[in-house]
Amino acid sequence: MIDESDFRPRQLDAVRSAAKWLVTVSAALVGALAAGLPLSGISQLSWNSWRIYVALGAVLIVLSAGLAVIRSASAVLAHEWLTLAGLRGNATGFVDERVHAVPLVRRIAQRVAFSAQEIYGHEATGIGDLHRRLRQAHEAILDPATPDAERAAARERSAALREVARATVEAANYYATMALFRRMRRWLLAAVPAVVIGVAAFAYAANPPKAAEPVEVRIVNPTPTPAATGAPPR
Repeated sequence: MIDESDFRPRQLDAVRSAAKWLVTVSAALVGALAAGLPLSGISQLSWNSWRIYVALGAVLIVLSAGLAVIRSASAVLAHEWLTLAGLRGNATGFVDERVHAVPLVRRIAQRVAFSAQEIYGHEATGIGDLHRRLRQAHEAILDPATPDAERAAARERSAALREVARATVEAANYYATMALFRRMRRWLLAAVPAVVIGVAAFAYAANPPKAAEPVEVRIVNPTPTPAATGAPPR
């Protein structure tokens, strides 16, 4: 059997590192924006004021944008590993069936098939044929009735097919990770302005302008009165 831990080409690690970097930088920017918000003003808002509803709506927008980015990033960093069975169509889904995962598997399988001559064309006519040949070689090795000469040939055939299967699965998972990474970037591009707008709306709504304090006004007569000059009355 093929060890899935070996299916870690450098390209996948580079994509996942880029995803981590983008999420980290975005989180740092959002944290810097949120740290400068004065939060004391929201406790002074009345439920009869429109400001408190705008502030709560802004918080909801920021949280929704953050959760969307986290979900898309987690799909890049920890998606289910795609196998030959999944490419063949025996898998029930990829990453999450609720986000239309099966069509993604079909697109990845079509892209791998487009490069068949470079990946597996010298051993099989298709992904299904490659999977079938690999299964037949394993069955011949494990069958006690297989003659020793045929078992040795089956081992050689299995080794060659496993190398081809390894290259096929690596290519499929690279294409899948890139597709998920592009989706994460789209969510990130949409989330950043949403967060900025949400933070600005919260800052405006949660901190109403203070009422102006009354100013003491004194009126001074510039002309001195007789009493002020000390002149005796006549």
